[in-house]
Amino acid sequence: PDDTFGSNFSVSIDSDSLSVTEGDTVTVSATIKNTGGQSGTQTIRLDAGGLGIATKDVTLNGGESTTEQLSVGTSDGDAGDYTLNVTSANTADTVDLSVAEPTPASFDVRINDGASTTDVTAGEDAIINADIENLGQETASQTIDFTVGGANVGSAEVGNLVGGATETVEFTYSTEAADD
Repeated sequence: PDDTFGSNFSVSIDSDSLSVTEGDTVTVSATIKNTGGQSGTQTIRLDAGGLGIATKDVTLNGGESTTEQLSVGTSDGDAGDYTLNVTSANTADTVDLSVAEPTPASFDVRINDGASTTDVTAGEDAIINADIENLGQETASQTIDFTVGGANVGSAEVGNLVGGATETVEFTYSTEAADD
């Protein structure tokens, strides 16, 4: 409702739904408009249920609007569906939030031919570089085994590789005259 003699703050969330992964920050963007005839200040509040509350004081002249962001964090164990409420003293708006569990770590191993020396003569060392990528979102460690002809000839530990990151490991294999 318009209040031409005071301030009246309407709230409108700028998205239909939100989704994040546990550990991410949820940011809600909302348009705040003073539909009244006078300037005023109100506290805009994001109530994210069990995730927390965020507030921001907003001052607007009559007829003026602004877009504000309010944020709360998520943690391990927060997976689930939530209804977020953004309110002023006059109105409220809601948006659905889905918090997903992180994707477990999964490793992809690729030989980096450009950085490897594999064209060697018997008796020389072959140097194999492999790129190890964590395709998941969780940080994890992995032992990478290097095999030749089905026999394990070395291993490397990739420690605490964060989700989405890549690490390069190098293996050296000493060839023998019988390896021709």
